[in-house]
Amino acid sequence: MYYPSHILIEVEECYTLIEKLCLPLYFTYIKLCWYMLPIDVYVICKTNLIKYMLSKPFLRGHNGKWTLALSKFNLHYIP
Repeated sequence: MYYPSHILIEVEECYTLIEKLCLPLYFTYIKLCWYMLPIDVYVICKTNLIKYMLSKPFLRGHNGKWTLALSKFNLHYIP
């Protein structure tokens, strides 16, 4: 098991709640992308981040960057 950690910087503290929930998924992608590519990734969360991120095709800024990066993976949501 691998537990990545990240402390929010000043700019990230101003993110909306949903952005703060999506940030750890993207941060994990940065650290573990080579391990996550060949396998199914299960995201356990109270909110369906995958549905939120992938259902809005015209996201801009960091949300668009995160969605594009995470679209490479086979992500599954588990409530």
